Amino acid sequence: MAIIAVVFHHSFSAFFNAAGSVTLTPLTVLGSSGWLGVNLFFFLSGFVLYLPYATGQRSFAGRRSLIGFYGHRARRLLPVYYTSALILLLFTTQYQLDDSSLYRALVQYALATFVFSRETFFPSINWALWSLGVELWFSLLFPAVVIAIGRFGWRKVLVIALITALCVRFAGQLIVPTNPRRVLNFISDSLFGRLDEFALGMLGAWLFSRRLMLWRPPLQLVCGVALLAASAVLWSLWYRGTFAEPLAALFNIPFDAGLLLTVNALVVGCKPVVRMVSIWPLQMSGLMCYSIYLWHAPIISHFRSSAFSVSTYVAYLSLTYLIAWFSYRYIEFGSVSDYRKLLPQSIEGTGDQKPLADRRQHSIADSGSTRDSG
Repeated sequence: MAIIAVVFHHSFSAFFNAAGSVTLTPLTVLGSSGWLGVNLFFFLSGFVLYLPYATGQRSFAGRRSLIGFYGHRARRLLPVYYTSALILLLFTTQYQLDDSSLYRALVQYALATFVFSRETFFPSINWALWSLGVELWFSLLFPAVVIAIGRFGWRKVLVIALITALCVRFAGQLIVPTNPRRVLNFISDSLFGRLDEFALGMLGAWLFSRRLMLWRPPLQLVCGVALLAASAVLWSLWYRGTFAEPLAALFNIPFDAGLLLTVNALVVGCKPVVRMVSIWPLQMSGLMCYSIYLWHAPIISHFRSSAFSVSTYVAYLSLTYLIAWFSYRYIEFGSVSDYRKLLPQSIEGTGDQKPLADRRQHSIADSGSTRDSG
């Protein structure tokens, strides 16, 4: 669902403008909040990466395990990222082969250092790459976080992550003010500004591995959704100038807490809701979300002026999913001979789609190709 929200936001943000609307309706709040799907991406990335370590299936016991982890992440994330970045850099920009700027850009994209500059945080070839840059750097940091949890315990590491992220977000809002207000900036939304989302996702995996919950699943789900809605309202009011600009640093807190409660309730219980959100199209979109995310923004940018009738938007979605499928099938998982292994798998004997955590552990992920969005 995160990728659906992000694609919707990038397609229709101009039509659901919380700052520009005369009245703030529930539809406006919902329609202008699709960008929060990136928060869910970061949360789920922490969840999926940490789950095998939370269950004890894997550990960082030495250099070999560390090299294996980095090799696996590189094989998972870099091929399709480098492919899309190279194609877009060469064929959608004005760079020439004798232009030194081309080679500087190649180095920036190769090393994902574009996220450290205000000017390049939103790459001109594909503004959505900012979050992938953050994800790549978290992958480098992840083993240190896991080792710290083992040495110092969950409580200390989580408190440090929460305080660090909050301080960095406040600093970003104070140092990089914008007019009109923009929800993202290169400090607040850097790795350390978003560290709490990754850490809470990891906490969610730890809770799931022990089947722990705060309350009964239905009550926890309701509370989680309420926190998600409250955060969306706060962001909409902030866009309208109701709150001082630095207070935006606080608004991720209820959203991320809502994600923890909601995801924890869904992976442990609430089977009717799980079945509702696990229909085949949503699951397939989730499996392809990395490729969809990388390709959807350049495509909508190119066709924005003509993509908003029903027929042309269907054409845009069809083109996006077609390109994403080939990217998913032949770049992300080109080594998988049977394409059926890349489709949503059913639980044996039930016909139901496997929920997130179970499918992560029983799919081709364990053979070296984790299907997280990363």
